[in-house]
Amino acid sequence: MSKPDPKTTAAAARPSFDRITAALDAHAVANGRKPGPASSYGEWTKYRCPSHDDHNPSLGLIYDPDKRKTVVRCFTGECTDEEVLHAVGLGVRDLFDAPRRGFSHRAPKPGQARQAGESRQAGQRENRQQGQGREGGNVIPFQSRRDRLGKVTGPRRQAAIYSYTDERGNPLGEVVRIHIPHENGIEKQFRQRKCDAGGRWSGGGFAPVLYQLPEVRQGVADGETIWLVEGEKDADRARAAGLVATCNAMGAGSFRREHAHQLRGAARVVIVADKDTAGYRHAAQVAQMLTGRVQELLVVEAATGKDLSEHIDAGHGVELDEFVRVDASVLAGALNAPPAGHLHHAQPQRAEPQRQHATAPDPSPAPQPLEPGPDYEHEPPPDPADDDITPEEETPVSEHHAADIDHAAREMASFTRMLLSMMTQWAQASAARRMREMEVAARQAAADAELAAQRFEAERKAMHASLDGAGSDNWWKTASADDVVEAWYEAVSWSVDDAKAEQVRQSLAAGLRDRWNVDVDELSRGGDEDAVERMVHNAYSDRASMNRARLAQKYAINATAEIPTLNPDQRQGVYAAIEEYTQAAAKSLGMRRSSTPPAPGVESTQEAARARVRFLLAEADQAAQDKVLFALDYLTADPRAGIGQANWGADADTRAKMDAALMEYQARLARGADTSQVVSELTRLVADLPEADRDTARARGKAIKAAPGHEFPPLWPDAVDKDQLGQKITDYVRVARSQIEADQKKAAKLRAEIESAAKAKGSGLAPIERDAIKLALADADAPGTGPDPKTVWADKESEYRIRRNEAREQAQRRAEETRAAVVAALAAAGHQVEDGQAKAYEPVWSAVNRLTRDTTDAFVNGDAQPDALAAHRRALSDALDQAGVTDRDARQQITAVTRRLETEAITAAATVRRQKTDQAKTRATVPGWDSQSRREQLVDELTALGVDRESATALLLADLAQARPGGAATAPGEAPKARRTSQGSGVDLGRKRGQGRS
Repeated sequence: MSKPDPKTTAAAARPSFDRITAALDAHAVANGRKPGPASSYGEWTKYRCPSHDDHNPSLGLIYDPDKRKTVVRCFTGECTDEEVLHAVGLGVRDLFDAPRRGFSHRAPKPGQARQAGESRQAGQRENRQQGQGREGGNVIPFQSRRDRLGKVTGPRRQAAIYSYTDERGNPLGEVVRIHIPHENGIEKQFRQRKCDAGGRWSGGGFAPVLYQLPEVRQGVADGETIWLVEGEKDADRARAAGLVATCNAMGAGSFRREHAHQLRGAARVVIVADKDTAGYRHAAQVAQMLTGRVQELLVVEAATGKDLSEHIDAGHGVELDEFVRVDASVLAGALNAPPAGHLHHAQPQRAEPQRQHATAPDPSPAPQPLEPGPDYEHEPPPDPADDDITPEEETPVSEHHAADIDHAAREMASFTRMLLSMMTQWAQASAARRMREMEVAARQAAADAELAAQRFEAERKAMHASLDGAGSDNWWKTASADDVVEAWYEAVSWSVDDAKAEQVRQSLAAGLRDRWNVDVDELSRGGDEDAVERMVHNAYSDRASMNRARLAQKYAINATAEIPTLNPDQRQGVYAAIEEYTQAAAKSLGMRRSSTPPAPGVESTQEAARARVRFLLAEADQAAQDKVLFALDYLTADPRAGIGQANWGADADTRAKMDAALMEYQARLARGADTSQVVSELTRLVADLPEADRDTARARGKAIKAAPGHEFPPLWPDAVDKDQLGQKITDYVRVARSQIEADQKKAAKLRAEIESAAKAKGSGLAPIERDAIKLALADADAPGTGPDPKTVWADKESEYRIRRNEAREQAQRRAEETRAAVVAALAAAGHQVEDGQAKAYEPVWSAVNRLTRDTTDAFVNGDAQPDALAAHRRALSDALDQAGVTDRDARQQITAVTRRLETEAITAAATVRRQKTDQAKTRATVPGWDSQSRREQLVDELTALGVDRESATALLLADLAQARPGGAATAPGEAPKARRTSQGSGVDLGRKRGQGRS
């Protein structure tokens, strides 16, 4: 019969694993929690760590059958093995199936303790339990990390969130850094959460990727130095200093081969080790894994302080020579040193035995107790050869042998009595020592109980402060998804021990059920602890999408109700189509927010509903149709949104730009600089102002000209510059969820400015624009990825500017595509164009540049001349002949590309000219500064005031001194009319817009 495999037998028995799990279960029952493992993570069995306040299971156990031991690790990096085992009443020796010698918590026996001042053995460090506080050879009971920090002084807060993505930037997970203030410092906790393929968030670990992986991979590709630190905080500090820096999640001991593989091919990697045992070991392990994967590898440490952050705070730079190189022997020693938390005892010195003399001992002094050790030295046994005495060597027996024997017996009896006396004294000393140990343990237990009660009360007060107001109606109005999740877990963890926490838990459960239809009690019974967080985030994300769709529905219905030509049946049909569009748009927005592929039929349903709305409104005028469709497209972030002929009562930002132009005009006058350009801008802005504001602006311009040094307040201080406001909204969305402190401050400032501008009564914003701003801010705060903020406003002037910018971007993009297509066609024909830099092909690139320049002008300004474009195309053909390009396929491809660009430019130019014509019609009703209608208007006003003809003429001439030519209100691109005033009485024209204060 074959013998059993020892590895299989050990894995089945696992006495050390069973011993530790039983102690953890007993600790959980004693603290009112459910026993048993919380979850599994690969080969690790997860428990709640007993050494710190662990809401997410962070303690891992795994059994090693080869070494017949159990490995214990707290993944927060804050608790050592010794702290974890001490919390459940075990010692480090309990990690092994068969407890080893030298790993006992008992005090060393007399004679084994190291004398004061005696050096430690080489390679050993003093254990934290072997401190200075000893009494009678005993070890002072263990003091945990939390006991050292003292009492809790405030509520826990979320200090930072660090996002981890794949190489393409898709989110994989986050590490949440939590700070709990204590009397003697800050307790740090870390919690992980992951993002699945559908964009849903849940608790737990995620794939092993490096922090800021896209930036790291780009740095590797560019040959830059990659700095590898121990935590996200140091990585962000290094990145802020201009370095390409990264780390792995959960700190030291968590670097995997997958992380090393992501750094493959790097030109240089600099590992910044923390100045502690765990930091050096981590650096050594990382260096081992990176060897052979990178070209150059360096290990350094901070010149001042423990880590890179303290190095920078001390005033050091981030150049390589500012750091200290770590010696290879230090790294080797860190690899060979036992992990933190294991005991290290100096080997006891063996005592030499004392030889007994034949003389009787002096009975007067009290005998001293022996110092027994674990082993005893013996003299070597006598050589047998010494007993081989030949007959010739025998001596006669003395007649007095009996006296010698009696003397030896008396000596042995005396020695026996002395030994018994010494053993009695040693036993009495041991009993006294045990009694003192019990007294010290009792006092320590009482102190621990009092400290635990004080800590419990402090944590209870902090919990009350954090849950104050949670679950109330006002709290729900401002609470984010993260606020709800944090409040729920805090209330649940305290609900058994505190009545207020139970009350808040019930209130939150009722609120989640009534507001989001989330039954948290049923989710909790399901055993999935992350289900509540996942459902809350999904509910908030769906609410953001539905709010946007419902707001679009409200404005579209109101616009439909204003159409008088619709009969009741048509109106009802439009309402039904809008409702169908709303439901489909909410689903589409929700899927985009969670990065989920569109469900079959959703987009087609939305498009069909929009087409039906347009069909039912066919009999209404164009302005009414444009208003309804703009409401649907604009508020659901549809890129087709266009104002058309709709009128939402939104003012252009002409007032704000007029104030800025007047300030610039005054500044230039005061400096004696040229004012022709800014006066041209003022001319255009006056034409765009509402009629009631034109005279006000003219009067301010005259006052500034008369007294350039006078301080003038803005005419419209609350007016909003929509270009600037749109840029602020875009910047806020980009930094709203960043965890960098500078970005958080910037986000708070931007949000305050945006909300202030939106609330101002004189801002000129229409209600639909104010609601669109609120939606953009809410999208930035809600979970998931909301639609990009659109800088489309509900007035035609803003839309014209946006379309013009889009046309410019489109023209630049098409020019680049055309050039790339020409290069590709030449390369396919075997021409070595060297990215367009070869001298032989300079005529080709010159012809292409001329063509793209004119097409860009057509896209932006509408100046398209087909003959000129055709001439450029013929010039390109001649340049190809000159460069020797005879390949027919290549020439056909180039001709097709340029013809397509030419056609698109002519079509775009027609659209731009139509927009300019519409603008010109709008401005044509504005009377010129020196036109006949303007003169008649002034004469009527003066006559009504009782001014005689001569005085009216004098005033009219004074007004004409500030006059402008009648062509000041012409559309951009049109030739100005002939001047009617003398030189100096008017100003030059110009078309540059948006001129701000220099």
